[in-house]
Amino acid sequence: MAAEKKRGPDDREVDELSIRKKDGPTNTTLFVVLVAGGIGLMLIVLCLGVAIVSFVGARDATAAKLPGSWKGRWVLHGQVFDSTYTFKKDGSFREESFDLHGRRINVAGGRWHVRNGEIEIDWDQGGFEIATAHWIDDNTMNYHIVDHNDLAQIGITTAFKRQ
Repeated sequence: MAAEKKRGPDDREVDELSIRKKDGPTNTTLFVVLVAGGIGLMLIVLCLGVAIVSFVGARDATAAKLPGSWKGRWVLHGQVFDSTYTFKKDGSFREESFDLHGRRINVAGGRWHVRNGEIEIDWDQGGFEIATAHWIDDNTMNYHIVDHNDLAQIGITTAFKRQ
């Protein structure tokens, strides 16, 4: 008996048995993309959270620092005068204005609150004032009127000092 030659797979069988590399992304690439996307999403949420906390904190800081009496000097319609703004914790408000000789020229009342980081005053006579406060320290702020029923007052600024 003749020895049989040990057979191995022929070329056709080798081609069929070959494992071909898949075209396109591998499982590892897909995992890396998903992890990177998740980290990116978490960073966006974290940044938004910090911004919201900062905004709310600034608004609360203004509302907490504001109560009390503040004196500042204004220039309006070519006239220079001093005003004392008194913000009470109960939300009531009073303004007294004086000429440079110390004579009272105006007294007005209203209600105040802080919304969206801005100070809003609703005057008893029906007008309104919206301003921003940039704090120098706990006793000094730059008060900038950003909206007012008297259009001439929009944009004027004073340095208020706590009395």
